Amino acid sequence: MSGINQHVVYSVTRICSEFCSDLGNEPIKSFGTGFFIKSQDDETIFVTNKHMLDPSLSLGATKGYSLKSIELQLRSKSNLSHTKFIILTSYKIENSRDSDVSVIYDIEIPPDNNYDYISPHVFPISDLADEDFFQNTLKIVDPASFIGFAGTRSSSWWDTGNNLPIARHANIASLPQINFNNPSIKTTEVILVSGFSFQGSSGSPTFSHLKKNNITPENYSTPKIIGIMSGHMIDDQYDEMFNHTGLSYFTKSTALLALLANLTGLKSRSGANK
Repeated sequence: MSGINQHVVYSVTRICSEFCSDLGNEPIKSFGTGFFIKSQDDETIFVTNKHMLDPSLSLGATKGYSLKSIELQLRSKSNLSHTKFIILTSYKIENSRDSDVSVIYDIEIPPDNNYDYISPHVFPISDLADEDFFQNTLKIVDPASFIGFAGTRSSSWWDTGNNLPIARHANIASLPQINFNNPSIKTTEVILVSGFSFQGSSGSPTFSHLKKNNITPENYSTPKIIGIMSGHMIDDQYDEMFNHTGLSYFTKSTALLALLANLTGLKSRSGANK
């Protein structure tokens, strides 16, 4: 039993970013996953990968691409299976300097006369695993799951009828106490898992599973959001269909916590200067 509340599927959200080039290259739309959290300042903030918002990471820095628009697929309050992509009219972005995580805040959802679109659940910041969790609770080979809108360029693998994401199982494949390092991964603060992530999985919340506490066996460590799915390792000797190694990696929640702390500091200093 994972201990993960099955209703979290209604809280995982698709994001669509459109990138435009000032060098004449065709506009590109990129689809991924994200989720909302409630900060310590009681602000609702959207979490996703940095590469979903910074085109230099996914498309290269020489093609002249910049972010043009962001859409979030929100749910109708009256019918959770009914979703609609809403173009954000006002927002701010804070990117991690070295890790593949970003947050969108000061979000204004434009009013819609036909539907009241919402995010059914916002994760509290206390659901994020801290450094102590990685040092003392999470172990190599522990089970984990990530929930998102996985697919390929031509196929959608999630529940398209109810617009619901799917869960994929993984096992922790590197020591959680230290950051995984490999030349093929260009970002920091990652942990490797044995599991298949694909296009669209980017930004999926990654959960640890319910487990017995080693110190007090009668107690259990509850599931935590241990990070967001960020990519997978490939073997270039095979074509695209078969080059997935079965190894994926997520950016640790500690990188997100540091980003949120930095954002709080920025907002505090900005307020002090007014």
